[in-house]
Amino acid sequence: MSEAGHSMAELIGALRDGDFQMRNEAAVALGELGPNAREAVPELTQALEADDKYLRAHAAAALGKIGSAARTALTALTKALKDKDEDVRGEAAAALGRIGAEARSAVNDLVKLLEDERKAVRRQAATALKMIDPAAAAQHLGFLPGLRRRFTRNQPKKPK
Repeated sequence: MSEAGHSMAELIGALRDGDFQMRNEAAVALGELGPNAREAVPELTQALEADDKYLRAHAAAALGKIGSAARTALTALTKALKDKDEDVRGEAAAALGRIGAEARSAVNDLVKLLEDERKAVRRQAATALKMIDPAAAAQHLGFLPGLRRRFTRNQPKKPK
């Protein structure tokens, strides 16, 4: 097994079976590997259910850094938008944004998150909406009327 593969297996093992600190450090390290950590997506997805709010937030952030290769985590990330911890909600929104247009199924949940009590979470939801579905973002973010007119004017015309 290559050095990278060996360390990937060790990180996944630490994420699954380590103590509090080790699990958190493994989630952060997997996130740093970005798309190269795609094989850790199932364990990171499972970590979104952990009792530890820090681990849930780190797992969501790591899934976001993995990007579109983490699309199998869409359902779990969408569920995490309702987490009681604001950092988890925000990281889940950011992760969905980084997955991109494939996360379109989460648009309605992100729109609801625009009403979150925390400004940072609202901002992350708005950014994610822009990345996933710019038209929905324009509709729900209440652009200034002039900007909205400009946005709609620059949309491609539908054939008649």
